[in-house]
Amino acid sequence: MLWGILFLLTACQKEAPITVEPTSVPRVLLNGSPLLLEKVAPVEKGDLVMIPAEQVMEALGYRCTWNEQDLSMVCINTQNTIVFTLGQSQAILNKQPIYMLSSPMYSGSDLLIEAHFLKELSNLLVEWDRESHSLQLYDYDRLDYGMYFYDTELNGWDDWDVIGCQKLVEGESNPFFDPNKPTVIWIHGWQNGGVSTKSRPDFHLYRNGVDEFTHNEWKQQGWNVAIFHWEQLADELLPNDAEAKINSSTNNSVGMRWKTADGNYASAFESHVDTPVAELFAQAYALLARQTNNQKIRIVGSSFGGQVALHGTERIEQQGVAPLPERIALLDMAWTRNYVNNQGLFTTEITTRAITTLAPLIPIEYYRTSLLTTFFTPRALVEKAAFQEMVFDYASTFGIELKHTVITYHYFWSLQFDPPNALDPNGQSAGVGLSAATDNTVLRQMMGQQFHWQHTQGKQTFTPQDDLFEKQTGSGY
Repeated sequence: MLWGILFLLTACQKEAPITVEPTSVPRVLLNGSPLLLEKVAPVEKGDLVMIPAEQVMEALGYRCTWNEQDLSMVCINTQNTIVFTLGQSQAILNKQPIYMLSSPMYSGSDLLIEAHFLKELSNLLVEWDRESHSLQLYDYDRLDYGMYFYDTELNGWDDWDVIGCQKLVEGESNPFFDPNKPTVIWIHGWQNGGVSTKSRPDFHLYRNGVDEFTHNEWKQQGWNVAIFHWEQLADELLPNDAEAKINSSTNNSVGMRWKTADGNYASAFESHVDTPVAELFAQAYALLARQTNNQKIRIVGSSFGGQVALHGTERIEQQGVAPLPERIALLDMAWTRNYVNNQGLFTTEITTRAITTLAPLIPIEYYRTSLLTTFFTPRALVEKAAFQEMVFDYASTFGIELKHTVITYHYFWSLQFDPPNALDPNGQSAGVGLSAATDNTVLRQMMGQQFHWQHTQGKQTFTPQDDLFEKQTGSGY
């Protein structure tokens, strides 16, 4: 009788260790890099993901203590105290009960907790990708930047099943990067408010009834697709403060500060970053160059990301990194004309220097879409690159922000269609206009100040399929 009671008590206290087939073991990534979870592996339990509490929480900077008496684990950092208890469906976060979709389970030497709980932590963005069995944790209390490679989105828009991605890291395998395939890299621009909303730039056009993952065609045509993320550095109230970090780490009072989860900034001293963003991109590109076997690399920069693309590539060329990108696309490239103290030039002058250096080496296409960029556009850019003026009338006269941002989706989506036709002012065929599908050789022939291309049809629709252009004489400056 006594042995029977003891057996029942033990069974209630600790559930049997969980075993799963190796193919069903999910990965846990922290800021794009997989965590090495050696003691206890995560488990998929239906639509839920159970993760080893102690190992994951300690990776997030917590100190965890197991209490054998009440079968609880207490995890503490400078901001939070969390209590998980075996078999109880509520965790305690700073003395407040938080309901969990599954109670913690015992597995060998650690508690397994349901991953949805981590969404309660204000510094974390938590994403799950069912196809690659990957749980992605973005910690906004740590500076994260780098080149993330993306999977194809198969599931549509879903809060708990999003597109898989992983940062390119030295010595780390990456399921979304094939060294034998060509690579396209997109660089985003200014991200005011991005950290507080935990929004990360992506390829999803979801507006006015359009629901298009614009990078899917690239993946289907055999490309690696990457985004160079620098959100926390780009999240500034004033655009000139974000721009200041591109070319110099000491350009003004903001230094290389970056936004943290609480909406404040880690100072230049605290951030331990003394490298400008253009150089950070050049370093990420050099890592890619060491790992790829394919010479075909295309760089796409939007807004301030155009400066990162062009000025970063200038550094890549100066440093002798090979291969150079085989093409650069600048999408409504932006400037506030900051003075860059360590170079003695304004940002527009650095652009002029970079385009003068790179245009003979690399085909470059430049798309202008809004009044935001008209006034500061360097003359050398429209005279040396292939220049196309886009008109998005669906955005209305005052929809400047939409006109400025939608070009990114338009460009990536355009690979799905043939290059757009172009006519001369008399309505006669004049070849093609610019798009992601325009051949590099044709793009090279379109460069220079003799002609530019004006958007004349397809201005009322999001899709690039119905675009038509007029080939006009002159640079279009």
